[in-house]
Amino acid sequence: MSSDVSSDVSSDVSTGVPRARLRAAIAAAALVASPLAAQTARTAHAARTAPVIDMHMHARTAAHYGARGMPLCAPVERMPWCGGPAKPNTGSPAFRALLADAQKAVIAQTPPWAAAIDSLMAGELARARAPGAQIAVVERGRLAYAKGYGVADVETGRPVTDRTLFLTGSVTKLVTATLLAQLAASGVVDLHAPVSRYVPELAGRRTGAVTTHHLLTHSSGWSDAGTPFGRLDETALGDVFRAVGDTIVATDPGRVASYCNPCFSMAGYVAERATGRRYADLVDSAVLRPLGMRRATVRPTLAMTYDFALGHAGAPADPPRVQRPMPANAADAPSGFLYASAPELSRLAAALMGGGMLDGQRVLAADAVRAMTTAYVPIPGERAEAHGYGLDVDTVGGRAVWRKSGTVAGFRALVTMWPREQLAIVVLTNRATDLPMHATPLAARLIAGISEPPTIVYRGERDATPAERAELAGTYGIGRQPIVIADSGGALVVRLPNGETGLGRLTRDGARLVLPAPTDSALHPYVIVRDAAGRVRYLFRDNGRAYTKRP
Repeated sequence: MSSDVSSDVSSDVSTGVPRARLRAAIAAAALVASPLAAQTARTAHAARTAPVIDMHMHARTAAHYGARGMPLCAPVERMPWCGGPAKPNTGSPAFRALLADAQKAVIAQTPPWAAAIDSLMAGELARARAPGAQIAVVERGRLAYAKGYGVADVETGRPVTDRTLFLTGSVTKLVTATLLAQLAASGVVDLHAPVSRYVPELAGRRTGAVTTHHLLTHSSGWSDAGTPFGRLDETALGDVFRAVGDTIVATDPGRVASYCNPCFSMAGYVAERATGRRYADLVDSAVLRPLGMRRATVRPTLAMTYDFALGHAGAPADPPRVQRPMPANAADAPSGFLYASAPELSRLAAALMGGGMLDGQRVLAADAVRAMTTAYVPIPGERAEAHGYGLDVDTVGGRAVWRKSGTVAGFRALVTMWPREQLAIVVLTNRATDLPMHATPLAARLIAGISEPPTIVYRGERDATPAERAELAGTYGIGRQPIVIADSGGALVVRLPNGETGLGRLTRDGARLVLPAPTDSALHPYVIVRDAAGRVRYLFRDNGRAYTKRP
């Protein structure tokens, strides 16, 4: 269905219903969706336009309620098809005919793969023991499907809908990067200037010498330290980052990729200092509202006024339990505390794939999108994957892929885009399981026949030679989390940051050190990263962090 409606007398090609009548049916359906949806639909009806996303959602709402014989109007205002201003006659032939039109729209607009996606998501909830999940699919620049599954919290049994807000963790970095790229495109921020230009309190420190480009590409050389619990006062961001000391520095900027949460919080603070406005206000006015992400927010007390999911904790084999307290930390808001729904995030994905265009309008600067989706800093051990601004740029199976994942206490999220195919899949869940990572490639195969190569499992295939043991021995650290490797008795004895010890072996090509973790029987491969002279400088773990070899 096209949102470019040129005439009320023309018919929608998918349903054969006159567009004016279909618009009226969907406006009626909106009345039972929510007061906000009703207001949106009434405004759209009066303007003789209606966004495709809202029309599809409200048509589904009408079909859902109508099939159950539930009230289909509300005493909000006089609606001719409802039979009166105060207590509308929901059984009137005129209204029932409009309901049939809405149901016809549902059938016409439901993708052929929808049932398979529903089955997949139901299976994933059971497999991952996740309370709830949400998916949104973009095809050819438009939302094709969105649905919620399971419950928003296990204690009340509230259902997840396609409007439920989830805490998205590090997917927030995608929004923060969008903000900074927009500010750079408008000349407000120079991404290649030292941070101390905007935060003069850092002048003369190593932390002040990094650039916002370093921050947005995980190449600042800073240690990682994400903190899920902290202050709610929005002044916390400035209090922390105008005083950040050099103890956070692990290596020189630009040397190696190493995932960094504080870097994006600092980038958000750079935006604050460059504009004189709070980060939450900036991201709202410059990113979320222009994209039509009307309920997305980094303010938890605002998110709580909407339908939102609670996070859940518990060992993988145990039943989920509500995560208490709810994670919140204003000092790390730019790094990991965006609340959003999958359909809302799909609008950002569609805009990025569209070069900044969405619903026929420019919502992001073309220069900002190009900057974000350029591969800058290679990820060690990966043949094609690199960090852009706030997302990873990759080529998988000959296809370009952009992705950003997120995890915070009780939640996990994944946004994946295939820009050439104009396909995006957003999966959110309210338990920190692998559900988004497992469901996304399966959904891509069902929707578009996209298959990814199997994940490579690296195993220790040989012992290190004496020369290799000598060059690997030493202490590697990210802040206060050291890995200590010793050449002992002809073997590599490794002590991990959690105090566990084990024997390290190498892959056949000697490019990775593989360590068994005694408590979970998992294999943790570390890419051995060398400098230009061939000396071992870093161990890069599969979680994206680089451990720097200390002198």
